[in-house]
Amino acid sequence: MTRWSVCAASAMLPFGALAAVPALDPTASPVSLDRAAPDFDFGISSGGVSGAGAASVDFGIPDSAPWMDPALTAQKEDALKAARQKPKHALEVRFWERLERDGVSLETWRLGLFDVLRHAHGLPQVFPKQPIGDRVLFVEYADAARDAWRRALDFFAGLDSLAARYSEFTVLEDSDERRAAFLISFAAAAAQLRFAREWEAYAARDPKLRAIFNEPVPPLGFPRGSWDRIVEARLSSDGLRAAAYAGSHYRAIGESAALARALGSRRRAWARARREDLAAFPKAAKRRYPARRAGKAVEAGVFGGVFRLTTGTLPFDEEVRAPAPEALPLMPPTPEGPPVTVSSQVVYGIRTLRHWLQWDPSQGPRPAVLIDAPAIAAARKRAQPGDLLLARRERHLTAMGDGGYWQSAGVFAGGDDDRVLTAFAQGVSFVSFERFATADHFAILRARLSWEETAAMLARGASAVGAESDPWEDSASADRLGTAELIARLFGDEAVPEAISLDRRVYSVNGAVERFDSVYGSPQERFDLILFLDGNEARRSARPEPVEEFRRTWRRPKWTIAQEKTDEK
Repeated sequence: MTRWSVCAASAMLPFGALAAVPALDPTASPVSLDRAAPDFDFGISSGGVSGAGAASVDFGIPDSAPWMDPALTAQKEDALKAARQKPKHALEVRFWERLERDGVSLETWRLGLFDVLRHAHGLPQVFPKQPIGDRVLFVEYADAARDAWRRALDFFAGLDSLAARYSEFTVLEDSDERRAAFLISFAAAAAQLRFAREWEAYAARDPKLRAIFNEPVPPLGFPRGSWDRIVEARLSSDGLRAAAYAGSHYRAIGESAALARALGSRRRAWARARREDLAAFPKAAKRRYPARRAGKAVEAGVFGGVFRLTTGTLPFDEEVRAPAPEALPLMPPTPEGPPVTVSSQVVYGIRTLRHWLQWDPSQGPRPAVLIDAPAIAAARKRAQPGDLLLARRERHLTAMGDGGYWQSAGVFAGGDDDRVLTAFAQGVSFVSFERFATADHFAILRARLSWEETAAMLARGASAVGAESDPWEDSASADRLGTAELIARLFGDEAVPEAISLDRRVYSVNGAVERFDSVYGSPQERFDLILFLDGNEARRSARPEPVEEFRRTWRRPKWTIAQEKTDEK
């Protein structure tokens, strides 16, 4: 019996059965077996017969599965250790600087929310002051109610983002920071409660209005039943008890004292606004609880946000930077330490290929933005002076009340420092191209203008530098400019059309993309799409997309609400 036949038989038969195997005649086999064939070592440590000699071959089949290879296991452990390093909570980064900016946003959005109430008070034919029966709601009245509700819900969502983020103040170690964070969360939720109480009065007086308030709002991304969700969170017995706990804790910690550092001379106005909101609380929400009991309740988050928003309103500051791309070699490297077998290298190679092709969802924390630094550098090479730039940052929404997907716009002015003219909360100013393009979604549109027309347009833009910001994007505000309003003044109303909201003529960045879509391919087309980088949350990256996809973006929802688990099967 040859060594080959013994090796083959031992691999297929159980131990002890070799004696029953007759010797094979090599001349009778269809394949002639060379008795002088070299010994082969299949690398099987159990149940196999290993040969000896210099001619042995190792096929690299490990004793265990490839993912249990010692070398790759060590790499995996290192990766797990890095993943276990807890990233900083958003509240722990530039706390006082961000809190000051969030405080300004809070007051702005609060005023916007109450402005909708003021508008509703002036339309008794739409928002009745007395209970009514089954009336016929004219189409114009229904549209006016939807417009007011959509605008109010956008401001409400902005406040909700603040209330939810700052309700996690227990992550902070400094006691002053904890108190200050609670005050922002409390102020945002208190404004929501005041609005909800007055808005519910309209819904209670007219069932048709309640039905409108509970309709889905596609531009914002809110599902059916959103108003009932707000009523349950803010006006139910549990919601009012939570408000009473928060109000008691607010008084116990000295009201606005913890914000003296951030507010300065604005502290009195801030405290007055809180007194107004507290005075409008229902009676059940004004109950006083012992300080210790109230403190434990608010630490448990009883008075946080209403919705689980995955989009956010973090200030867009210098802490937000474009990520560097994750580098992986084209060929699997040979790690130091235990040798990597052939099959393990195959597994690693497949994983590397899947990474390069982006077949699998990315792991680890989400980067601040999805467009990386090389993509921004490549986009800069394609931009020319006079180009219209658009950006959206999922975690850094700023424009409330317009309900639009696209949030920021600017004009590329060029120059040695690659300047972009835009309007931020601080007013109209120049920022670098890299700074403006640090985003999740970014587009370059080129106007069909001559060089002379482009130069004149840029000159008009430069003269607007220093103007104050207009958060309402109201065309009637001559001395202030919003982002979309600035673009409308430079490119004309044909590029950014006016819209009517609460009897005001306003602009929105999203309206510019809607106009681009509506006139695409017609004689009225004024812009050409040069580049559209579209971020993808699953891939944690952005890639260029065609004009057809860009044209659809204005229909995307502004907010994203996390899917919640239910008990339904």
